[in-house]
Amino acid sequence: MKTTLRIAHFLFVLSLFCFVASSATAQEGFTNSDNDRYGETRWNKLPKAATISKDIWVGSWWAYKKDGIACRWHAGTYGCTNSATNMDRWSKENADALEIDKHSPSEKFDRLMGRSDKIEYDKIVTYLGGLHAKTAEINELILERRDLIYKLNAWIEENAGEEWRETEDGKRYLEITKTIDTAQDETKHDFEIDTATEFEILHHGNGQFGLESWYGHCNAWAAASVMDPEPRYRTEVDGIPFEAADVKALLTETWMEAHSSFFGSRNDYDKDSAAREKINFKDVTPAAFHIFFADQVGNKDRSFVIDRYTGSQVWNQPVKAYRVLSAEPLYETPEEENAEAIPVEVDLKVTRYSWTGAEEVELGKKKVYPVKITTTIHWMTDGVPPEELTVEYTSEIDDETFADTMRINEMFDDQVEIRTLGYTLYLDRPMDDPDARIIGDGEWNHGQTGGYTALHPDFMWQPQSNRPSGSREYENPFIDYEVLLEKILPGATTSPEELAAIPVEPTIVSAQDLPVAIPDNDEAGIISELIIADELMITDTHILRITVEHTYIGDLRVRLLGPNGRTRLVKHFGSGGSADNYTKVLDLKKWLDTDAQGTWSLEVIDNAGIDTGDITQFEFEIK
Repeated sequence: MKTTLRIAHFLFVLSLFCFVASSATAQEGFTNSDNDRYGETRWNKLPKAATISKDIWVGSWWAYKKDGIACRWHAGTYGCTNSATNMDRWSKENADALEIDKHSPSEKFDRLMGRSDKIEYDKIVTYLGGLHAKTAEINELILERRDLIYKLNAWIEENAGEEWRETEDGKRYLEITKTIDTAQDETKHDFEIDTATEFEILHHGNGQFGLESWYGHCNAWAAASVMDPEPRYRTEVDGIPFEAADVKALLTETWMEAHSSFFGSRNDYDKDSAAREKINFKDVTPAAFHIFFADQVGNKDRSFVIDRYTGSQVWNQPVKAYRVLSAEPLYETPEEENAEAIPVEVDLKVTRYSWTGAEEVELGKKKVYPVKITTTIHWMTDGVPPEELTVEYTSEIDDETFADTMRINEMFDDQVEIRTLGYTLYLDRPMDDPDARIIGDGEWNHGQTGGYTALHPDFMWQPQSNRPSGSREYENPFIDYEVLLEKILPGATTSPEELAAIPVEPTIVSAQDLPVAIPDNDEAGIISELIIADELMITDTHILRITVEHTYIGDLRVRLLGPNGRTRLVKHFGSGGSADNYTKVLDLKKWLDTDAQGTWSLEVIDNAGIDTGDITQFEFEIK
């Protein structure tokens, strides 16, 4: 019986997973469902080129070695760093001295949510100091342990049922693990994590052992880029300034865990040829690659994410475009009229997936119609400064330019990366047959790219929603996606000119005592009051609306009294004669540039008998 060993530490969980790919019976048949899981399999229903219409935006991957989104990305000395000598940047004294505009995205969000006073700045400095005193030693052990895991995996596969703990590598693994666990226990923080900034530093930043330079938020940025509009403008919420980069960072964090569809299996070891023969290195298969790109981008205009690094590192990048540059049949078609194409016999195989892992299934000798294909793909990069905005993308370029790295870099300011891939697909009919389908895995024909870590995508996935199917344990729990959508994102995605053109619904403050009867033939009259509770500087957009329903308005005098003692005669006795009812919209020029806060009074006096009425409207309109 094969043995499985799971080893959890710090940033990730590595599994000594001893699943061995097996072969099925020699003549097991291919089923459409093998490739249908990736999308449309009919060759002629898959577009040969397409570009995503949505703006897929560039951003930062908010590296862990720079404290993730706690990075003060434009604060100079107190900004982003992975240097143990600059831990004092997190002192409370420095935080208090720093202008709010220079604070990190997480600090600004904490301030918005009323949590700034909870950030234990000085305790963070103390914790980081203790951690970094051991970092060099522990990081070396973590790297050594990682290699031991892969060696033990191989040993378990070859020695099913044997006890790995008794091997020299097993003993060393256990020794190292004990040392690492002890160091972790000795450097525990002594404060409650109850802010976004504290969580980010300790879980997505320098507050942990074993960081590698590529660790960061690339998966979350890629998902946000695919699913949300690009923040492009500075916005202010409750007096807190959020630059476009701040909003990108906060959106990125909220996509650290998401509901997604996933294709392929992750490779986490690529150091020898044996590892590169495993399924988790060889997939994504050519069939999966071609079908998913052409169906999702070409047929459905939906972007997705690829791990563009075939090896053990993970670099998630959102797809923008693809183009099939050539598709050459590798089978013969006789020149005689009505002659049928001649299929080629190959050893067909297909990769199948289940909850236990991937399995490469041999289907035996099959007659197929091979097609040699060259395809170039474009994706957006996260290798730009946080503040950089996405340039306009165009697909109106010839094939030669589309596949030229230097020219694409020049055209799009180094924001678009490309890769050209060669592969062979197997069809069940000649490629000009409308019903020809892609069958089997196909074969990669690598050679256009350099190095085994920059070949085909390691895996592909497509974010579906911001709500993961399971619990949220990985993303920062103190960043609220709904708050971002409701309070911050609208201002960050709308230009000042567009904001100014948006009609604003006015706020109406009305008197609470209406309707109020007007005493007939009474010099004392009646007063209706409305109250402006908050400070408000009066501009020429503010107005007052009044309505008096009366059977003879010539009997009435109407006067407005402001909170600062100023008055305005609105209507004098006799005006309007025998007409019914009086309605007026008043400008407030007499009160321009004064504070509206306080009590506004509307005085109405009736100086003649018989006719009566009421004040029915007295309201202040704020735009």
